[in-house]
Amino acid sequence: SLMWMSLSIAPMSCAEKEVVNNLEALMPDNNRIIGKVHCEGKGLEGVIVTDGTNFCTTSYGGFFILDITAESEFVSIVTPSGYMADYSSGSPEFYRKVSAKTESYDFNLTRYFDSDDYNLIAVADPQAKDETQFGQFKGAPLEEIRTTCSALADLRSTVGICLGDLVQDAMPLIPKMKECFASTGIPFYYIIGNHDFNASLSGVQAAKDFKSEFGPLNYAFYIGQDLVIGLNSVLYTTNKQFEEGYDEETVKFLEHLLKFVPKTTKLYVAQHIPIHRWWKDSSIQNGDRVLDILDGYDVSFLTGHTHVHNITRLRNGIVDHNISGFLGAWWVVDVCRDGTPRGYEIFTNNSGMRSYSYHSVEKGDDGQYEIILPGQSERNPDAVVLNVWDVDDDWTVEWSEDGVAKGPMERTMDISYRYAVTIKSAYPDHPSRYEPNVNKHFFKAVPSQNAREVELHVKTPFGKEWKETVKL
Repeated sequence: SLMWMSLSIAPMSCAEKEVVNNLEALMPDNNRIIGKVHCEGKGLEGVIVTDGTNFCTTSYGGFFILDITAESEFVSIVTPSGYMADYSSGSPEFYRKVSAKTESYDFNLTRYFDSDDYNLIAVADPQAKDETQFGQFKGAPLEEIRTTCSALADLRSTVGICLGDLVQDAMPLIPKMKECFASTGIPFYYIIGNHDFNASLSGVQAAKDFKSEFGPLNYAFYIGQDLVIGLNSVLYTTNKQFEEGYDEETVKFLEHLLKFVPKTTKLYVAQHIPIHRWWKDSSIQNGDRVLDILDGYDVSFLTGHTHVHNITRLRNGIVDHNISGFLGAWWVVDVCRDGTPRGYEIFTNNSGMRSYSYHSVEKGDDGQYEIILPGQSERNPDAVVLNVWDVDDDWTVEWSEDGVAKGPMERTMDISYRYAVTIKSAYPDHPSRYEPNVNKHFFKAVPSQNAREVELHVKTPFGKEWKETVKL
């Protein structure tokens, strides 16, 4: 048949790439699977296909032949730019479960915004642990993100990604949370976090509930001309015990995937645990290996786990956006321990200009900072302090006094006054993990004794700016 004539061409392109990229893929004890990637019947050429270990690309006509290992659970595709896998289940089904009964693996994609412009909405740590917290999540936070997704999806291709800890060890809530994010109307991808493992199971088995809803733990998809890579950064043992880092399978997945990706491609690497936190001396296991593999690419890590907000430059061209928790402080108050209001990050490509912006549930795009008045900060009692959670080195934070420009405010370590007051009131006898987080995204200015007012001026490199006058 014509299909088999086409297939006979496929091994050439696949096998050539496999010989170059992954010699193990041709070992005779592996199984071999076939399949097709198409859009309403029209084959898509050059699509990357993987079982997590071995890789190939589709030939003319969209056909592929892939050698898989005995351990392979899924075969998945790197969804190409301008297409989307069916996401009617609540998350894109870019994968198929490997089964001896399956003769051919079929991936039918649909067109999804044929443009390089996009919004990528990154939500960290919703982390509902019971029906009460699930109810809180379904209130203002879900309503707000629905409204935002709807508005953004009218403008350009809009995709969401949850950066782990969808739940807090509550496996029955996983499908319910998935259903809620599905109600945003946009495709939502998911990363596994330490609380998404089943505490009653051990090792890789403990991810089974998560995988049954969302597929492989490591995957990738194109958005515009850029590539989003999802990685597992949790080494789970059992009963909520885990180490932070990448297993060998994850490191190899990234290494083999990038052999198909030119260095000119912008990468977003989404994972739960950040490779490095500025307040820690060491990185997570295999963190440096992963950074070495990414060398030469323009990379933005999208991470969660800490429930506080920081932008950290890891290496030249590699920056980590560690995004604060959507749960505030464990659903007790609506503010995270560093003063960041509950919310999420929006990464945008608009006519070739990439930007990012924090979007809070309560104040939207204008919730960018907290003003701390003289006398409110124990660390800087004489200063006006500005808490700017999404700040990076290329932002400007300046001040003037009674109309006279004073230049940049001085960076300082401090805590959020708003959070300290709010948590003390809501949870007076809170355990130590609820204590305010001392952070470096604070700026101070000490007004002179007779000053009447100071003006604060925050400006992003993307043209957004905010001005505030503080009467003294």
